Amino acid sequence: MEQLGTILESHNGKARVLVRRPGACARCGACELGARPEQVIELPNPRGYPPGTTVRLVVGPGEVARASFTVYVIPLAALLIGFAAGELLGRWTGHPSELLVFVTGILFLLLSYRLLFLWDRRTRRTRCTPAMEAVFPGEPASSPEA
Repeated sequence: MEQLGTILESHNGKARVLVRRPGACARCGACELGARPEQVIELPNPRGYPPGTTVRLVVGPGEVARASFTVYVIPLAALLIGFAAGELLGRWTGHPSELLVFVTGILFLLLSYRLLFLWDRRTRRTRCTPAMEAVFPGEPASSPEA
């Protein structure tokens, strides 16, 4: 995934970059780029790009795939495991019920969302950090909506 931004400040090996969110980011939220329509994020600036430089922010395909897996596959797996657990619980108690299967599946789904939320809060700063590449020194970024 690529996104354009403009460096506002640069000091101590870090840069504050103004980023305009593309439409696809609004539905994902896996990284810092999806929080607001326009935002300033702080990123490492090992090449020392000066303020006013338009930079391309690149998130590797592995990070995007990992985020998609986390957001979609883990909750789906929890839902299916919950359905199976509800079925087994109903057989074990001798009162199988579609309502029990449904409720257990929903509980597992909600539990997976809660656990992912807690995991996200603990790992937010250590993952999905875009890399910067200079595009046009001194020109403001105009980011097309994706």
